[in-house]
Amino acid sequence: MHPTTIVFDFGNVIGFFDHHRSVTNLTPYTTGTSEKILHALYHSPVAHDYECGRLTTSQFQSWLAKEIKLECTEQEFVRHYSNIFTRNEEICDAIPKLAGKYELVLASNTNDAHFQFFASDFADVLQYFQFLGVSHQLGDRKPAEQFFRALEEKSNLKRSTSLFVDDLQANTSVAAKLGYRTVTYEPNGTFMQLIHE
Repeated sequence: MHPTTIVFDFGNVIGFFDHHRSVTNLTPYTTGTSEKILHALYHSPVAHDYECGRLTTSQFQSWLAKEIKLECTEQEFVRHYSNIFTRNEEICDAIPKLAGKYELVLASNTNDAHFQFFASDFADVLQYFQFLGVSHQLGDRKPAEQFFRALEEKSNLKRSTSLFVDDLQANTSVAAKLGYRTVTYEPNGTFMQLIHE
């Protein structure tokens, strides 16, 4: 059956991201090493919990104050932590063309600070989406099956008529197992050809 819905990842699909930018941005506010800052921000169990909505931004920053001696206002933290995204013009240009033919759903692992930032910065693109599914509101992260179940429940999308687009094989593999058609995205200019195959 031809898909009627396209489910897009955000990071490295709609927008590219560079975690090292936030490390550079926040280094003046902490005595931690670059490696320790990067781990705390993105690879620690607490960062995982923040992406799953189990902590608020204030609680995450309070933990960082203890973990890496971060000293800044919440406004400074959010600005420097979240200014990591750049547009992927291939996908941003494709989305308005697809909007009239497909329902569009976002499926992103992201925390509240990053979501607030890119929802504003990419508002011209995200306006075409019928539902914005993000891990901190859905309660789990891809590739957990619970993420997909929560996304389906809240957006009413059907696996059998949905095409799932993500840059990570780990995520598209689980989506395929669940019954989605999938594209593992690579920024090589062939996206529009792939979705029409």
